Amino acid sequence: MPNGLVISDLHLFSSRSSARIDFEEYRTKLSQYDVCVLNGDIFDFRWTTLPSIAETVEQAFSFCTQLLEENRSCEFHYVLGNHDSLRSFVERLPELEEMYPHFTWYPHYVKLADHLFLHGDIIHVRSPQAGSLETYRSNFEHAEILPKNRHMLYAGLVKTRLHKLAYFLNPPRRSCERVLEYFETHESEVLDGIQHIFFGHTHSPFSALKHEGYTFHNTGSMIRGMRHNFTEFELPS
Repeated sequence: MPNGLVISDLHLFSSRSSARIDFEEYRTKLSQYDVCVLNGDIFDFRWTTLPSIAETVEQAFSFCTQLLEENRSCEFHYVLGNHDSLRSFVERLPELEEMYPHFTWYPHYVKLADHLFLHGDIIHVRSPQAGSLETYRSNFEHAEILPKNRHMLYAGLVKTRLHKLAYFLNPPRRSCERVLEYFETHESEVLDGIQHIFFGHTHSPFSALKHEGYTFHNTGSMIRGMRHNFTEFELPS
C-alpha cells in the first residue's frame, strides 16, 4: 500500500510560525513516503515578515522547488488554503507542475482513493446564503502586508497564550459537522466512496475521530505555542 504524510498550516514567513525550525524534522523524512499532501496554509503572505509580497512569493516558489528537487520519488499534492490563495502565487503553480511531474495542485480538495484532503476553511461556508468558498477566499487573493501593530498584537496574544482559544472556538466534532454541511450543501458527490477526511485550518488537532460514518483527522498547525498533528496514512492499492 502506498504510504503518505499530510501536512498543513506551516504559515511559513510569518512571525507566528515555528516551521522554519520545526519542519526540518519532517523535511528530512519525506523521502520515506510515496505521497505527501500539503494541505493548505503552507505559506502566509498577509503576515509575512519579508520586505514585500513579491519577495515572499519568490521565496515560497523556491521553497517548493527545493522540496520537490529533494524528494523526486515522492508524489506531492498541494491543496490551497486561504492564506496561500494569493493570486500571484497561484499563477506560479502551473509552472511547478510543468517542471516537476510528481507535483499537482488543487484549489479546494483532492480525493486519493477513499481519502479526502481539504484545507478546512469551508467551515466558513455552510449554506448557500453564506456565499461560496471563492467569495470567502477573494479576501486573500490580493494580500497586503499587515501593519506592524497587528504583528505586535498577535505577539502579545502568543505571549499570554490567548491564541490557544482556537482549541475551544473550534471543537473537533463541530468542525467535522461543518465540513460535512458544506459538501452536503454544495458538492455531495465528493463524499462518494470516502472513508477518511483530513483537514487543518482550525489549528485544533485530533486523530481518528469517528463522525457520521467517516473518520476525521486534523493536522493542527506550526503556530508557535500550538500543536501540530502531521498524520501518516495508507492508501489502498
